[in-house]
Amino acid sequence: METSRWNAEWIVYLPAIDAEHLQIHQRVEKLQKAVATGVGLKRIEGSVRRLAGEVGRHFVHEERLMRVAHYPAFAWHRRQHATARRKLDQLVGQLPHGSRDSISRSLETLARWFNGHIGVTDSMASSYLRNYERACGSRGNRGASRKDKSPL
Repeated sequence: METSRWNAEWIVYLPAIDAEHLQIHQRVEKLQKAVATGVGLKRIEGSVRRLAGEVGRHFVHEERLMRVAHYPAFAWHRRQHATARRKLDQLVGQLPHGSRDSISRSLETLARWFNGHIGVTDSMASSYLRNYERACGSRGNRGASRKDKSPL
């Protein structure tokens, strides 16, 4: 099993999103190590469920930002999130009867998906969101809410 190290290429220059991406990456890496070192499947199942919750909250956060900014590729991006949710649901479903090998392969697939998603899809969205934020600021307004706080 190969674990991937956090890579500066995955920074999207939205601090809150970058922090969430790093947290998710670290959790996946810890899970990969736990599976490889023989940690009990009950503990792994709990960690996978926490990962699924964390990923779900992250997707809700990203989707809210894109919706508020009227991101043109929102539907496409959200469909990609739905793919990841299905992958996580499949992983949770295989935990009770899956082998360490199959769980390990699923985690590797998930990690590759996240890295590709961040590197392309999230980079595109974050570029749009940063430009949106600048445009709001140049009009004397802040962020998508047009109030004092920036959504980013």
